[in-house]
Amino acid sequence: MKRRTFVAGIGIAFSLPATGCLDEVSTSGTPDGNDDTTENSNEQNDETGSQPADDDSYTYDESRHDPIFVENTTETEIVVELHVERKSDENVLIENVYAVPPETGIEIPDIAEVGNEYAITAKYNEMVDTFDWNVLTCANKAGPEAGGETALGVEIIDDEPHISNTNCDETGAGDDRNLTYRDHEEYVKDQ
Repeated sequence: MKRRTFVAGIGIAFSLPATGCLDEVSTSGTPDGNDDTTENSNEQNDETGSQPADDDSYTYDESRHDPIFVENTTETEIVVELHVERKSDENVLIENVYAVPPETGIEIPDIAEVGNEYAITAKYNEMVDTFDWNVLTCANKAGPEAGGETALGVEIIDDEPHISNTNCDETGAGDDRNLTYRDHEEYVKDQ
């Protein structure tokens, strides 16, 4: 503080030589007297939502496997037949019948690998819905809040199965707060 007072007091008399000192003082300190402006500028980037200049703060998890959810929002049990096939090699990953209790969601975790496409078929009461699921690579902000996936959801609406997927960093399949989510293996029905 004494240096700043001294430099400001003699600034008029020594304007040319003191200009460099004043610039150094004003760029190395903050209004509250802290000398750490790097941390403060990063906080401003986070608040405005702009991407930091060092591009290393965003990553792509190419090893990610996204889940499938079968969600029963009704007040009665539903029985859904689900068929999941990877299109590149026609490998069948899931071919099960699930008995899902009321107000319950079941999760089939880590089923779909990033960059692959899957053919999904859901059957309920002789009604069928099909969907081609492209599992996207999502840019993830590095750190503890990293996230982003393209989950797939199967839901019965008006007595018909409906399949949809959730885009990167959106809420959707697997996020219904009114449902209790369980592991799918508990609800596989013998065929």
